[in-house]
Amino acid sequence: MELRTHLELVQELGLSAEPKPVVEALQRCERLIGLIIGLIRSLVARP
Repeated sequence: MELRTHLELVQELGLSAEPKPVVEALQRCERLIGLIIGLIRSLVARP
């Protein structure tokens, strides 16, 4: 989550010369966060 926050700040403040890599990194972060949450949920649901 912290990386995502930093990337959002870079995007909002326009600190990157090219916005495309920042957008792609944000999408990857979202996917990774979703995978981690799914993994945690599946581990918690185990008997």
